[in-house]
Amino acid sequence: MQQSGTIYEIVEVDKDTIKIILNKRSFGKPYLSAVTYWGFWKNKALEQGIRPKDKIKTNVNVKSKEYNGKWYDSQVGRELYIVSKAPYKFDATTGELFE
Repeated sequence: MQQSGTIYEIVEVDKDTIKIILNKRSFGKPYLSAVTYWGFWKNKALEQGIRPKDKIKTNVNVKSKEYNGKWYDSQVGRELYIVSKAPYKFDATTGELFE
């Protein structure tokens, strides 16, 4: 399944795992969706220089687990593509770039 959205936050869970929180819209209302990357795909995502406010497209596998009688879904990501990079802020007086 494919997901796309704007990166809201990148959370490092441990040295092998990151979660990318995507800001998405459904019927005009915003919501957040988390995609987990680990191992090889985590390294590939970080090599691309992703940062908040980048628009991305990713392939995900949805896994479901039962916990205390309820089913919970988790999304494990693969193959992250950057659709458009967030613009840098530029100070014209000093020539400094800000993220």
